[in-house]
Amino acid sequence: MDLTHSFQILLLTFSPVFTEPSFETFRLLMTGWIVSPRHRYITDLIISSDSVGNGHFSNYHRFFSQAAWDIDHLWKLLAQLIVSKLVGEDAVIYLAGDDTLCHKRGLGIFGTGMHHDACNSSKSKKLFHWGHDWPVKNRVKRVDF
Repeated sequence: MDLTHSFQILLLTFSPVFTEPSFETFRLLMTGWIVSPRHRYITDLIISSDSVGNGHFSNYHRFFSQAAWDIDHLWKLLAQLIVSKLVGEDAVIYLAGDDTLCHKRGLGIFGTGMHHDACNSSKSKKLFHWGHDWPVKNRVKRVDF
């Protein structure tokens, strides 16, 4: 699938995060994600990016769990890109954290467990539900990009 030059440049921003084969899979998945008119399921991304004949479909499904890439480096590059495009160098950026419970059911879902549900709890009754809760609990005094 032919991509616009600006989208290719945007994707190349993230190339240091990946090995060459995993970057090609990332590029195809992101292309499918952008052009997909329906749900963003992995199989739909393969079809939307015209990658049906590009290896076995399980290669795309294993990308998130087994491919060689660093998610922390990816988020750092994304944050740098957003800050450079939306705000100036001297701007103050306020960050807020949220640890709202994301209700998920099923024993096959990774990382779920019983967590305190602050949204549905009251002072008199503490409620716990099954789901994801991924708060970040470290303090950052200064962020250098």
